[in-house]
Amino acid sequence: MATTEQLGTDDTEEAINRVLGAERDARAAIERCVQQAAATVDAARQRARHLAAHTDVRIGKVHARCSLALGRQIEALLRQEQAGDVAPPAAHDDEVLVAAVEHLAAALTGDDGTA
Repeated sequence: MATTEQLGTDDTEEAINRVLGAERDARAAIERCVQQAAATVDAARQRARHLAAHTDVRIGKVHARCSLALGRQIEALLRQEQAGDVAPPAAHDDEVLVAAVEHLAAALTGDDGTA
């Protein structure tokens, strides 16, 4: 027959084992969280790299479109000048220029619905 002292020791050992098991489970859960967090950070970094690359491509396309449009405008102005079709500046040229720049910017960035 077990003595009271032995029962107390068995209960104490069982309690210590439960605590140690809970600590092991907690450490494992923390490790899983750390791994999940690392995977989430890695995925976010990959997404950021993808977005940066995509943005660089789009910026390159906008620059190319601007260069092409500017080249065409310069050629048209040179042809007008050679043909003698250059009109004297009008008083409202600043307003027209601002409107033209806004229209061109919208066309180049796709804000006009064409991109």
